[in-house]
Amino acid sequence: DTLIAGKEKWCAGCHDGSPSIILGISAPDVIGDESGNSRYGATGYGFYVTGHGLPSSEKYVWTGASGRDGAGLNCDACHDLSVKHIDGKARSFDCTDPCDFADYRNGYRLKMIDGNDPMNIPRMTPDCSSSGVDADDFRLCLQAGCHASGPFTDESDTDTNFGDGTRPSSFYNRHYSHLAIKRECGPGPTFIPDWRAGSPASVTTCIHCHNVHGTIQLSMVREDLPLVYDGPGVSALCAGPNPYDPTPQDTVLPDSTGTWWDSNTAPGFCAIACHGSCGWDAVYSRTPLP
Repeated sequence: DTLIAGKEKWCAGCHDGSPSIILGISAPDVIGDESGNSRYGATGYGFYVTGHGLPSSEKYVWTGASGRDGAGLNCDACHDLSVKHIDGKARSFDCTDPCDFADYRNGYRLKMIDGNDPMNIPRMTPDCSSSGVDADDFRLCLQAGCHASGPFTDESDTDTNFGDGTRPSSFYNRHYSHLAIKRECGPGPTFIPDWRAGSPASVTTCIHCHNVHGTIQLSMVREDLPLVYDGPGVSALCAGPNPYDPTPQDTVLPDSTGTWWDSNTAPGFCAIACHGSCGWDAVYSRTPLP
């Protein structure tokens, strides 16, 4: 159940670009390409380079040379190593009806948090009259020593780089606003929790936008949601495509004033009854946190 010292990266032996194939199933590549190209002039991407496995002695490239330390986590920070691992299924999570939290936990072999489900996926809300965001929906991400709950569950919390500081009356916390979208009103479910296909069955949750194993993009944002930092030297034109994509695309956090995102490339989960789709859009502006 525990990897001995010096063997913490043992999982990478199967889950990389040349995956192990057992019972005809290829292990998913979560380590990425550590010698390939990424944005920000970095070498490589993946769990130990741009994901939660980056050592705490190194900085996330999109935060600049004096930016944020790596999380320095190992696989067992999220996954339960005692759960049966090899089952001959390409993906073990199957969001069938009814689709419940236990399906998700067992399918991805996530560890329990204080005896509770780590992630409430599919995430639901009781009705339109309910308000706020329940931290219990994201126990795995908000567990002690990881992400603070305030920037995600408190509408007035300004400790986030996903917020709009240009509004005349108050700071607009966009992490909160996205998580507060209700199932029974507004656009309804927007997230497809089952990788295979199907219809949206969950309201927005952390992995709707983020890939915790690391990507070529800033802040571990999924690669099918193109996102780059905006800044004084960045130019773009709505209704791209090239050559109207944002240029340059390697602005780091301290030099940024917001983001550009490509709604044409990511219509499946951003433009469902919410955002328009005219190409690259400047979503918000703010002064970056250190």
